[in-house]
Amino acid sequence: MKIKFTIALILTLCLAPAAMGAKAEDVFTVVDAEWRAMVNGKQQEAPVPNGGQETDNGWFFWIFVDPDTQDESEGLERGLLFCFEPTGKYSFMPMEDDSVSGVHFSPDAKMFIVEGAGEYAMYDSSLELFTFAGFKSKFKTMKAALPPQWIDAGRFAYTRSEPDTSRGRPDDYPDEWMSLSMYDAISGTETVLKAATATSDFILDGITDDGISVIEEYVNSPEDWADPGNANTRELTVKAIHN
Repeated sequence: MKIKFTIALILTLCLAPAAMGAKAEDVFTVVDAEWRAMVNGKQQEAPVPNGGQETDNGWFFWIFVDPDTQDESEGLERGLLFCFEPTGKYSFMPMEDDSVSGVHFSPDAKMFIVEGAGEYAMYDSSLELFTFAGFKSKFKTMKAALPPQWIDAGRFAYTRSEPDTSRGRPDDYPDEWMSLSMYDAISGTETVLKAATATSDFILDGITDDGISVIEEYVNSPEDWADPGNANTRELTVKAIHN
C-alpha cells in the first residue's frame, strides 16, 4: 500500500502541477516581449489569446487563462494574467466569462477594456471597462460592433449596434443599425457622437489628431439595404466632445 501511494503521489506531482496550487504566473511568463508556457520545466509557446501593448508608462502584456480549453492551464483559475514590464510584476484578475478576444489598455495604463462575445456572438462584442486599482468594473455593453479605440486616458470610442433595429440585410451581413459612441470614464457617461439613421451607419475607423475618423456607410433609401451592393461609403471626422 505504501509503494502504491508513493507512485500515485509522484504521478500527481508530475502530471498535474497546476492542480497542486500553482498560480497562473507559475505557468505563464513573458520572455523577450512574448508569452511563454512552462511545460515540464521547458519554455513552450503560450496559448492564445494573448497580447501586449505599449502605453505611456511602458509595455503591458496580457494572457487569458482558461483551464477548460488550454492544456497548459489545467488546474488553474480562469482569468486574465497581466505582466507589467516596467516593474516585472504580474497580477491576476479572476473571471467567470469564458470568452476573451482582446484587451485594450488606456494610454496611462490605469484602465483596460476586455473584449469578448456579445449578445449575438456572430456580430456583437461585449466591452467591459476595468480599473487596475482593485479590478473594478466601470462600464459594460454587450452591443459593440467592432473593437474600441482609446481617445485619451479617460475616454474611448466604439461602434455600437442599436438594439431592436434591422436593416433587412441578408443573413450573412450585420443587420442592426450602427452608431458611433463614446464612453467617458471620468464622468461615467456614454454619448452617441454620430447616431445611425434609416439610411446611414457610422463605423469607427481610427483616432487622429483632428478627431475620430469615421466611415459612413449609406444608401439612398431604406429599401436599398436589402442589396449590400447598393451601399456607398465616405470618410468623416467627428470631434471627440467633452461631456
